[in-house]
Amino acid sequence: MRNSVPAIRRFAVVGASLGVGLAIAACGSSSSTARATGTPTVTVTQTDSTPSPTSSGSAAVTSCTTANLTMALGNGDGATGHTYLPLTLTNSGGTTCTLNGYPGVSFVAGSDRHQVGSPAQRDATTPVVTITLQPGAKASTTIGVAQAGNYDASTCNPTATTGFRVYPPNETNPTFVAYPSTGCAGTGVTILTVTPLVVAG
Repeated sequence: MRNSVPAIRRFAVVGASLGVGLAIAACGSSSSTARATGTPTVTVTQTDSTPSPTSSGSAAVTSCTTANLTMALGNGDGATGHTYLPLTLTNSGGTTCTLNGYPGVSFVAGSDRHQVGSPAQRDATTPVVTITLQPGAKASTTIGVAQAGNYDASTCNPTATTGFRVYPPNETNPTFVAYPSTGCAGTGVTILTVTPLVVAG
């Protein structure tokens, strides 16, 4: 009878260890699934700059704001009735930040830079990824511009424009990017498209 108590205790310890092992395996499986279904993340570094010193306690990375982004419009590629313009967003701040999704883009005109026509329609042919931009690194999007002359004048209401109003993702403060063109003031016509932000090539 004295030997039966230690035996029971040994079985209890083995059973508890198996339970802990199964619990750990279940947690690992759940974490793997969550990572697999998340939004892809891409980190972009400025390779020609000296790496910044690292500290033991790094601050959380936040979204890029209009204030720490510099925008530049590149030369467009033409297609029948359309022009496609690369827009580069550079992290000109001193800290790392992230970008995810589409910028908001619309034509503007006049000294008050009022909006002309409908905002750009999102082009979903490119997947959305989260881009982590270190200082000096770049992301880009493509703005598609259809010629106003492609549409009936009574529907389009062709209007001279001075450039684009661009909102970075999740921002309410825009940047003006000069690009004289002709837009459609008629809201029933959408002549602009925009792709999600990707790592600048």
